[in-house]
Amino acid sequence: MFEDDPNRFKNFSIRLETPSDGSVLIDYSKNRITATLLEELLRLAAKRGVTEARDAMMSGEKVNIVENKPVLHNALRRTDFKIAEGKAIIVDKFNIINECEDFLERMYRFVNAVHSKFWKGCEGKPFSDVVVLGHGGYITASQMVVEALTPFNKGLKMHFVTNVDGSAIAEVLKSVQRCRTLFVIISDDFEDADVIQNAITVKHWFLKWLRKKQMVKHFVAVTSNKPAAKKFGVHPCNVFRYGEYVSECYSVWSTIGLPVALSIGSENFAEFLAGAKFMDFHFKLKPFDKNIPVILAMIGIWYTNFYEAQTHVVLPYDQYLRRFPSYIQFLDMKSNGKSNLGRPYNVANFSTGTVTWGEAGTNGQHSFYQLLHQGTRLAPCDFIIPAISHNPIENNQHHKLLVCNFLAQSEALMKGRSLEEVKKTMKDVPSEQVESLLQHKVFEGNRPSNSIVVKKVTPYTLGLLMAIYEHKAFVQSVVWDVDPFVHPSDEAGKISAAKILASLEDPRKTKLFDQSTNGLIAFIKRKMEPLTWLDYGMLAYEASYDPPIAEIARKGELFNLAALAAIMLFWYIYFSMKY
Repeated sequence: MFEDDPNRFKNFSIRLETPSDGSVLIDYSKNRITATLLEELLRLAAKRGVTEARDAMMSGEKVNIVENKPVLHNALRRTDFKIAEGKAIIVDKFNIINECEDFLERMYRFVNAVHSKFWKGCEGKPFSDVVVLGHGGYITASQMVVEALTPFNKGLKMHFVTNVDGSAIAEVLKSVQRCRTLFVIISDDFEDADVIQNAITVKHWFLKWLRKKQMVKHFVAVTSNKPAAKKFGVHPCNVFRYGEYVSECYSVWSTIGLPVALSIGSENFAEFLAGAKFMDFHFKLKPFDKNIPVILAMIGIWYTNFYEAQTHVVLPYDQYLRRFPSYIQFLDMKSNGKSNLGRPYNVANFSTGTVTWGEAGTNGQHSFYQLLHQGTRLAPCDFIIPAISHNPIENNQHHKLLVCNFLAQSEALMKGRSLEEVKKTMKDVPSEQVESLLQHKVFEGNRPSNSIVVKKVTPYTLGLLMAIYEHKAFVQSVVWDVDPFVHPSDEAGKISAAKILASLEDPRKTKLFDQSTNGLIAFIKRKMEPLTWLDYGMLAYEASYDPPIAEIARKGELFNLAALAAIMLFWYIYFSMKY
């Protein structure tokens, strides 16, 4: 490709000049595209209505068609605009910008009070730790951002508990002190069973040595259900709200980003918003052939729908960005992992969404890069690196080696290794072994990738980078005609989990589900808690009418022969007396 086009890099790369954080380079020249093909892809984006959908979303129209809501994360990133054009986004005759300013300003006041040590713990000691309880999109982005911006941390040690597994919260509580820990509960409706269970555990742990009235200094909540938070024990003044126009996948820019602000401070959080706002205006104002999110989105669709590539790999060459792949995984797969199209009763007969994954730095090179180079599955990659490290130790030698690996891997994926090149490296190998080894050392190349280089990982550049991927996912959702703002799988899982919990808590409820689920429940219940003789009797009675349960009982060694004889005798006497 490059041999035939000496201007290929110039024609297939974009350099952005940010106001304060240097240049950002996006190189998409190592893709299987030509100028003509890219024009066709961008024409497809226009035909599918990307321009109209983008403008509708950013102006406050109700683009969340399932819930009939606007989606206005871009409004949260425009609160510092003082011009009339940028200050107003009207929804139902209400200026959303003003509300966004109020919500964020209140959050900033609280953050500043904690950092200035005006807001202290119950014994007058400043906070040393923050424990964040939440799950899903309401916490995934915050956890990634907090770690990515570790060099900007203001001194608070941040802990995230996203798993209902008791081991997660138990390990965190071992490492913190009650009187020096701030607890942040993040839940949309304050009814998520997983989050509330963790919150209850923390509350019981806190009250074991302290009084309930002391919770006011230590517990805050971010939720749309203020009464439920108050009922739990969070003081109403400690509840931070956000608008219904905040979608889960884009919630970190709102007060749900409170953990980020507590970690890096309100000024850095404002810079984080500013970086995303810069990309918002790039996305809105640039023509498609210069529009980074649109170009990356359509290249992704090219591979997903025309090459049938099922995965996309995100490879940040920066240790602080090690959670970035899992964040993009959440963003892409939760937004576009759907088969139901925008029109009623219309199910896609083409691929939507991609399986997104990745690893940081050279870790992946010694793990799964083998598949990227020689595997039979096409896996387009995004390589991401800062030009400047936060830790230029050993005369910056570490970072120089990291940059070398970053450049070498994308080049090797593109160029591969030909038969002639391999033969040159095997001059000292006995001739009888050469032929048998050649086929294993040849790389076909032409494996596509994008490369993104920022000057340094800062709140501004991270916000910009995240906004690129947000808008990319949105463009793809428009082309595929899926609603990226609703997530029905969450509700389905909650309903099933509630039914199964009832079965786990009642030893006699073992036949509510399919045979597989019933069998798993029966086995787990026997291991979780010892059963009473009555429970054994009920299981034996059911086993006589349900062969699969009887088989499970035998394989699990539920009871020995003596117990079985006693149980059968019990039922014999019972039925004899009854009938």
